[in-house]
Amino acid sequence: MLNPKELDTVLLALRMLQRQAHDAYVPMTSAEFDSLCERLNCGDGCVQGMLDLSTMHWPDSEAFARLEALGDAGPRCADHEHGGIVFVGGVPSLELLRSLPDWLVPIYIFAVQQGVVLINFDRDADEDSRFEIWNW
Repeated sequence: MLNPKELDTVLLALRMLQRQAHDAYVPMTSAEFDSLCERLNCGDGCVQGMLDLSTMHWPDSEAFARLEALGDAGPRCADHEHGGIVFVGGVPSLELLRSLPDWLVPIYIFAVQQGVVLINFDRDADEDSRFEIWNW
């Protein structure tokens, strides 16, 4: 059961996804991303439902675009000015896990285990030694 703050955050994220689905593709603005982080009370690492990771956990600069291209077959995601967000919706289905690229599986499973609702990949975030780091 989500508390009111978590529910508000999820609803904000869903509104952003709906805007992207119904309008022309528009990445999340810095202001929207900052608002989302503020609502989550984000700090470094996994704090109140968000896992903050460097984009160096992507195997290459096009990895997130390929993830977005999965559409409904993959996880919900949205890019932002300095990276991208993957939305984690509880225990994933087997179909969803099969759709995930190999580089994302351990991160996604860790996020589910920690009760994380968002994985934020940001170029300025720290690298996490628990996950593979790519030098591209």
